[in-house]
Amino acid sequence: EAGRGLTAAKEAVTCVAALVIPDSQLDAVNTWFLKLESEYGQTIKGRKIDQPFRDRILKELLNFDVFVECTAIDMSLHSISNIETHRDNRATFIENNPPTQNPFLQKMKTSFAERIRATKAPLYLQTNLMWNLVELVLRHATIYYSQKKPEELGVFHWIIDPKEAGKITAYENLWKELVLPYLQCRPSFTCIEGHDYTHLERFAISEKDIEQLHTDSGKKLCKEDRPLDLKKIMTEYLEFPNDKDAPCLRLVDVIVNAIFRCLNGGTAFKDYQNIGALFFKRTHSNCVSLQSLEVIPQEKLRQRPYRNTLLSIENDNRPIWLS
Repeated sequence: EAGRGLTAAKEAVTCVAALVIPDSQLDAVNTWFLKLESEYGQTIKGRKIDQPFRDRILKELLNFDVFVECTAIDMSLHSISNIETHRDNRATFIENNPPTQNPFLQKMKTSFAERIRATKAPLYLQTNLMWNLVELVLRHATIYYSQKKPEELGVFHWIIDPKEAGKITAYENLWKELVLPYLQCRPSFTCIEGHDYTHLERFAISEKDIEQLHTDSGKKLCKEDRPLDLKKIMTEYLEFPNDKDAPCLRLVDVIVNAIFRCLNGGTAFKDYQNIGALFFKRTHSNCVSLQSLEVIPQEKLRQRPYRNTLLSIENDNRPIWLS
């Protein structure tokens, strides 16, 4: 995460980012980054290194088969009261949609809605960014690696930057209490004909459990719908290590701070053109997923200083579809 919080007068765009690395290259990426740190002479901090070194890191990272996802929000377009209204409206929607006569499901939905209402505005804002970020990671990782390295879909390791090393904070708890329940309620992955998803089958929900699940229309799911156990995908290997013990967390810190600087006007285009190639090309949206918790007039959005930055970054996006 990189940002200044809800009350920031400057550098108003806050963003969270994820670096997706195939397991087969994780050791190589760690070794490469540790070698860079050895050359640098100290631990690399994304907000402290100079632009030439930051640009070198981003350029060399392209030697690996990785990609980046990032979701962001313009704090200057939001207020605490509007965020709280959005939170309460979403909780009400989750509690009442889709309607169910099943008392167990209704109790579960009501409990989840109450947990959302009890979340403070800053943490709710961060949760929204995380919901979007994890969805993007899962969607694009399954599309990309099902074409190129389908075996990578057999295991998902989530390494999350903790707020306080060695402590379970509200931020860590939100993963179990908000992120996971929300994602499990979302539609199953999009499966593309001709792609190899055999390694995802270990995450398939059992036929016994399928009998207890229903689609939004009330129709029972069947095995062909490919419902997956998101809890298993997200928690089988989930850790919040100290970044001193996780070189790739420090690498992600470099990436998210580079994006943060770009969106907040900290660099010229020639200094951040290597960022674009870390993203996949989108057809109907920006590579950095800009979130809004209220209706913002299009004219106001077009006047935001980061609009041209996003367009420039997207010139170098890679295709997600392989030929």
